[in-house]
Amino acid sequence: MKKKYSFIDKFFKAWQGFRKFNTLTDKERSIVFYVEDETSWVHFSPIIKELTKKTQNPICCVTSDPYDSSLEETNPQIIPIYIGDGVLRTIFFKIIDATVMILTMPDLQKFHLKRSNYPVKYVYIFHSMVSTHMNYRKGAFDHYDTIFCVGPHHETEIRATEKLYGLPPKKLIKHGYGVLDSLLEQSHQDIQLPTVYAKNKLRILIAPSWGPCGLLEICGVELINNLLSAGYNVTVRPHPLTRWHYPKQLDVINSRFKHNIEFSYEENICSHESFFSSHLMISDWSGAAMEFAFCLERPVLFIDVPQKNNNPEYEKILLSPLEVKLRTQIGRILSPDSIDQADKFIEKIWAERESFGEGIRAARNKWVHNVKSSAEKGSIAILELVNNSKPSMK
Repeated sequence: MKKKYSFIDKFFKAWQGFRKFNTLTDKERSIVFYVEDETSWVHFSPIIKELTKKTQNPICCVTSDPYDSSLEETNPQIIPIYIGDGVLRTIFFKIIDATVMILTMPDLQKFHLKRSNYPVKYVYIFHSMVSTHMNYRKGAFDHYDTIFCVGPHHETEIRATEKLYGLPPKKLIKHGYGVLDSLLEQSHQDIQLPTVYAKNKLRILIAPSWGPCGLLEICGVELINNLLSAGYNVTVRPHPLTRWHYPKQLDVINSRFKHNIEFSYEENICSHESFFSSHLMISDWSGAAMEFAFCLERPVLFIDVPQKNNNPEYEKILLSPLEVKLRTQIGRILSPDSIDQADKFIEKIWAERESFGEGIRAARNKWVHNVKSSAEKGSIAILELVNNSKPSMK
């Protein structure tokens, strides 16, 4: 059981971290990762692991998560610091003196977390493979110096955005997607699908995005009921922010189906057991659909809820978002009005599953840089940024 921290506990822990960071040498502050929460760590850990192989320089991991595993790190090369998520973090961001700072947090400078008064080089690493101009807010990446691009769509979209709004060009790195690489590595470790003896004994993973028009919010109960009634095994894995923003909907689903032995519910995003053991995924506009298809080469059923649009001006970028154009290549689409036919759609997709493999592999090769080697490329790029940057002002 995790230790519970009070507000006072977290404040003093953050104050200790704040003071500790200010005692670090320039070398110890040359590479700083900011871990917003546990979801950030999965994107950073492969790169950090590669960095420890390529350099003897210390690597500082600043975290807002009191339970972050890096805080228990025994590798002397890693310097863990807890900064919390309150006013000390806001001050810390404004006065941090570092060479390079790496984040998975969009909207830098747009809200309370600003760029430093010092000449820090800011690097953004994507936490999803989806496009930049619809799923994210306008200007989400404008205040970063370097962007680690998942694939060519990110490069094209960012350059188009810079041209449209007259923005200075950023340094774009052909990076890839570390989460996909990690999943691909795990998928080769003797993980096998359970044998299917009957068409309605498939294991179905429901892994949607979050928002007022998300799958779970619009038709979650109806979809789950349809699948369970047809005899399928169903796992619901909500987006972490669904629990934060729409807890009542998750409670309704749990209450309704928790006594069905074919139903399971999973909020632990660090576990991938359900991911690997599921035959098919059902999603909406979530980037998890691409992770599932590209890793396991299995198709996805997309419930066609309204597009997740966080940028009212996205259509000014005359490019179709990747999460739109890939849907028919890696799966099939079902209208929410036909949710009572979901079991029939799954039966059809499963029968056609072999035909999806070639298209999924082609899409992965086209839209993801450096498959299985993104961590190495990312670590090299970070070291080059450090070596090419001016010394700290202190």
